[in-house]
Amino acid sequence: VNVAGQTDMGRSSMVAALCHYIDSRKSTLLFDNIYFVKGMLKRTTLGQSSPIISLHNQLVLAGRAHDISEDADLDEVIKEVLVSLKQTKSLLVFDKIETLDGATAQDFHFFLGQIFERTENVHVLVTSNESIGLKSLLGVGESVYNLGPLNFRNTVKLFAFHCPHLHSPRERKDIVEQIAPHHHNRLAEDDEVSVKIKSILGGGIPAKTFAVAYEMTSDEFLEFKRIAYGKGSLMNKNNKPTEQAE
Repeated sequence: VNVAGQTDMGRSSMVAALCHYIDSRKSTLLFDNIYFVKGMLKRTTLGQSSPIISLHNQLVLAGRAHDISEDADLDEVIKEVLVSLKQTKSLLVFDKIETLDGATAQDFHFFLGQIFERTENVHVLVTSNESIGLKSLLGVGESVYNLGPLNFRNTVKLFAFHCPHLHSPRERKDIVEQIAPHHHNRLAEDDEVSVKIKSILGGGIPAKTFAVAYEMTSDEFLEFKRIAYGKGSLMNKNNKPTEQAE
């Protein structure tokens, strides 16, 4: 499975949350172990970074693989990884594999082929900015989940949750319901003020919304509230408000 999307879309956060969800339900979801490979460690002899080396190091630390010398051939590392995973029900997670290029990317594709060929209960989840193309791997297809921007309401909720100018759950809830209440439909998201608000809050890109929330000055926040609450007043004239907020 490939969770694909542009940088700052929240791929890593989403996949990390998914891993926590699975880990708390391992008996039901049939995984004994989850290995999350975020950093790509360099091979001294090749001068390359490799997710395979990072995974092997995790397996060594977990006591599931034997340590081998730094100058060992990559094939030896792959063999050791395969041996340690063969009898396990494991989920391998490789984050931001678009950073791999050249020989490193080829090595990674070869490694995935070996995983799927020589193990029965090992599954792979990756994040990337696009499909990585696995048609050459016999019997294995790539399932791509495209992660797009947040909708209007969720953009506002994310901003409200992190903005330090909002001091209580009640304040956060009030501003969300004022700007983007439940009855705020898809057509309403395209009106001029909604588009402006969403643009101010990062256009639905989570990382940008975080930055806006924490960097907004007091004066900027007051101006935002003026725009936002004006939006709420317009909506109250044209739409029936919900009787009770969630």
